[in-house]
Amino acid sequence: MLQLCPAIDIVDDRTVEVLRRRGPVGRLEMAFDMWRSAREILTAILVSQHPNWSEDDVSAEVARRLSHGAC
Repeated sequence: MLQLCPAIDIVDDRTVEVLRRRGPVGRLEMAFDMWRSAREILTAILVSQHPNWSEDDVSAEVARRLSHGAC
């Protein structure tokens, strides 16, 4: 059975205001910063869990997980 990630339907009013003030470029910068952080954290976790994996193995798994929206 396919398991879906839960979706967040409601955005807090304060969050909306912060995002509006940031503007399109600021929101894109925030999104990139979050993606970069997720990549760094996931890389560290995989290196810790699989010390025998090569750097290429870790990079491939990070890319797979981030590109497919794994929960």
